[in-house]
Amino acid sequence: MLVFFIIILSIIVINLIIILSTLRLNILDININNINKQKKMHYEIKIKVQLYFLNKIKIASIYLDNSKIKKYNILKNIKQINIKQVEKFALDYKEILGIIKTLQIKLKNLDLVLQIGTIDVIITSIIVGFISAIIGIILPHIVESKKVSNCKYKIEPLYHMQNVIKMNLNCIIEIKVVHIIYIIYNLLKRKRVDKNERTSNRRSYDYSYE
Repeated sequence: MLVFFIIILSIIVINLIIILSTLRLNILDININNINKQKKMHYEIKIKVQLYFLNKIKIASIYLDNSKIKKYNILKNIKQINIKQVEKFALDYKEILGIIKTLQIKLKNLDLVLQIGTIDVIITSIIVGFISAIIGIILPHIVESKKVSNCKYKIEPLYHMQNVIKMNLNCIIEIKVVHIIYIIYNLLKRKRVDKNERTSNRRSYDYSYE
């Protein structure tokens, strides 16, 4: 009986911690640049992923930089992601905005300088305009009015007639863990429904021959 009580209590405590915890993504520095003679992508990454209880008590913290990314082959693993599997979770514009609202993402700080260039001047202008528009649409949903002054960004075109990019980014993002779990649950649920619908359609197709 005591063991059962301890198990139940542990489950309750864990659930409370999850519900009342916040994931803080502290991007100290992301520097990406391929504007060099070799045209090779150079990157510097410094990120802290922290878990806070009641947004005050630090429960866990992970620090990532270039050396750890190379050590754990993180970039290699990202490249090996099956695109077809990712496409199953593809969302449209309204769904993405819905997820942002559901996650209740809080952007505490933003300092972004992004310069982009392609071999085509028109395409460069379109990309720059599109990125600026997307940021302008999303920011009001994730920045508190009193934190607006802490957020600044600059998106600039580079007309070098080459495919080049230069980015400097640091920001702090906070998300409630319970909201992340809710979104993951809904995406998995959606995948399961889509799979069942495809199976049902195949059966209907098969039955049409009977």
